[in-house]
Amino acid sequence: MAEHENPTSDQPRDGRRAEPVFVQVVARPSIGVEVTTGTAWVGVDRQVGHGSADALFALMPHQYAQAMADPEALWPFMQECWRGDHEDLLLHAPAGGSFRPRRWHPLPFHLLGRRWEGELWWYVAALGLPESAAAVAVARSLTDAVRVTMADGRMVSATVALTGAGAHPRPEALIGGLGLGSDRSEARRILGEPVGPDLYAAGSARVRLEFGPAGLAGLHLTSAPAAPVPTGPLGETLALLGEPEAGPRHRAAESVLGGRRERWMSSSASSRRLLVHERGACLHIGDGRILGLELPAADLADVTGWSQNHDEVRALLGDPVDSYDGDDLHLLPGGEVLVRSAPDDLPGPRIDLVARRRGTSIASRFFRWRSGEVTAFLDVLGRGSDDPLVDHVRGIAGVTVRERGGVVVAVDLDGAGGALPALLDGMPAEPRRSDIRFGAPRQYGRRDDLWDFEQGWIHARSGRHGRIESVTVCLPDELPSRLHVRPWRFGRDSMDAWRVLSS
Repeated sequence: MAEHENPTSDQPRDGRRAEPVFVQVVARPSIGVEVTTGTAWVGVDRQVGHGSADALFALMPHQYAQAMADPEALWPFMQECWRGDHEDLLLHAPAGGSFRPRRWHPLPFHLLGRRWEGELWWYVAALGLPESAAAVAVARSLTDAVRVTMADGRMVSATVALTGAGAHPRPEALIGGLGLGSDRSEARRILGEPVGPDLYAAGSARVRLEFGPAGLAGLHLTSAPAAPVPTGPLGETLALLGEPEAGPRHRAAESVLGGRRERWMSSSASSRRLLVHERGACLHIGDGRILGLELPAADLADVTGWSQNHDEVRALLGDPVDSYDGDDLHLLPGGEVLVRSAPDDLPGPRIDLVARRRGTSIASRFFRWRSGEVTAFLDVLGRGSDDPLVDHVRGIAGVTVRERGGVVVAVDLDGAGGALPALLDGMPAEPRRSDIRFGAPRQYGRRDDLWDFEQGWIHARSGRHGRIESVTVCLPDELPSRLHVRPWRFGRDSMDAWRVLSS
């Protein structure tokens, strides 16, 4: 979803039923709200399986409230849905190539584990983000009963009344296990020890509970205080959040992280990248910027001044804004840092650090499909000639960057110039067609292979003996015309027959 898209604004005005919008509140089992009607739902495996929860069934209000306090309580009902006992409650059935509804908003990403479930996490995720951010729009779409306050164009607080006019329609779903009339002992049991009078930590936020004579009557949510970015190697590294990849700050930080070692993609359909530096630090890249950091202390132990334990991090960042299951969460301007305890059986430093830019998600386990400079060649397509990553690509021997109107349209690799091994890590000096490990090409001929990716196309040209002569990574309009190729057809074409073309 684009950051500036309002995910709930395009409702029809001609009397037709609005297209359903499904917002996930709990991941396992998958539970949420269809916001155009306020109907709660639970996901059940049907078409895909393996935890896909792709068929969505309506829940009664009491089921939803119970599920927030104990999600496992829904399993008997889910089994009945799986057997086909509640087809009258089906809100979405998977069909075609996608098992998700068209308008689907997954649970917002949080670095720190959650000790409770509830809709309030959507408001926690939206705090500090601009009004145009998708998370703010989704949070607002859950109900009009939550009063959201903006300042300087960003969301700064959320206030909820549980009684009276304008009361929240699902009070037990805000914080699972708490609801209208709950007392302070119940609040401590669910939220942990308070950090102030009726004030509790909730990840990167603070939630103040309001009690009346009959118990809990409302709550107020604000951001936790952020610590300044520290000096030294840790601060220099954390300051990379939001910076352009290969920009001045990133290049300067190589004195701490070491040089670039690997750059991974997770699939041909994803633009997210994982950049691994020589000392083991991993940078999550999206839209040309550094969105997240994985900083293993064991690999960075030789860096002078690098924090080796929780206490040393606290000396730089102050006390954590929240802690859970041995992990500490620290809040920085525009970013979050998770200090995670290392396994007890590992020698040396006891912590790993994970950081992310606020309002973005990073993969907890990035799937490392293919690595090499091909990921950079694809990413520079459509970028301006002054982009830092374009400068990096220009510096690779044997590579030519083609531009039109100041925009990169193609990257050419000349086999005679020795650039081909840079395409993919592990490629031989004189690669053949079968050494380009992207699976079956979308189109192929006697000497040409074409693979399509989200950002553009890869065209490999082979010589008479199957050796690659050149590779071009380009936008679709830059592909040569009148190539003698045909579409790959599964059932007719086979990888074994294609590999023979390399011999």
